[in-house]
Amino acid sequence: MTEATEAPPKDEAKPSAPKGKKFGWKRAFGWMVGMVVGGVLGIGLLSLSIGYARADAVDAKGKPSDIVSFAPYGEGYRTYSWLGNGLLGRQYARRDVRRVLLNAFQAKDHKAGRNHVLADVGNSNGNPKKALSGHSSHKNGLAVDVHLPLKRGKVAAEMPTSIWNLWGYLWRFDETGKLAGRTFNRRSGSRGCKQRNQPWNWQGAGDPSYEVDFEELAYFLKAVRDESRNSSSLRLKKVILWPPFQRRLKKVAPGLFKGKGRVPFSKDCVWVIHDEHVHLHFKPLK
Repeated sequence: MTEATEAPPKDEAKPSAPKGKKFGWKRAFGWMVGMVVGGVLGIGLLSLSIGYARADAVDAKGKPSDIVSFAPYGEGYRTYSWLGNGLLGRQYARRDVRRVLLNAFQAKDHKAGRNHVLADVGNSNGNPKKALSGHSSHKNGLAVDVHLPLKRGKVAAEMPTSIWNLWGYLWRFDETGKLAGRTFNRRSGSRGCKQRNQPWNWQGAGDPSYEVDFEELAYFLKAVRDESRNSSSLRLKKVILWPPFQRRLKKVAPGLFKGKGRVPFSKDCVWVIHDEHVHLHFKPLK
């Protein structure tokens, strides 16, 4: 009797090598988004640090004509852009101009919790021949843009500033002071400085609950006027504001337009409307 032959052992299944994870489009997109967000935050924090370092490095005992930078944030105000304040360096002014503005921002008659938004100011060199890009009159550290104070109902509000509205400069308001939308600022017209009909509103209508706070604007301009009069080295020379807003301001604070309390408003139509910011121009005393 023959012995049963044992069946040859089956080949044992070899464990398959682990497959590497595929670097698909979702992961690639996630990495890209993370890098962009991280880069933006890094640039922002770097700009913020540079802005504070510049402002803190200033010697308080320097000359009134020295060109110095505003800090990104201070009592009663904030910058319109960390990038504009820090890396781009667009918020330099004479030392005495900065002092006038800082004191005006801190004035006690402002509404509680109010923060003004400081916009473009000037170059770091104060060159009298080279203006700040985008502004023909921002020279010598004597010109300052401040975005208009807003409100929503009875609550104080700040001008929304981001790259999507060119850091506040694209906002347009109607003659009553209500936010109307976003578009490029254009010449305000030659007759009565009336705002021309906008051919487009490329980012949609604005939130009409935002409107100019003319009462707060009057407080601020009064503070700037008083602080410049207290200065030993300069005076407020000219204030540029859209004429329809000047007329509304006159109803709120008639004292700003007559007598010793007069603010030197420009009566001419200028190249841009100035319905989202007020331009303050100072002159040094001889």
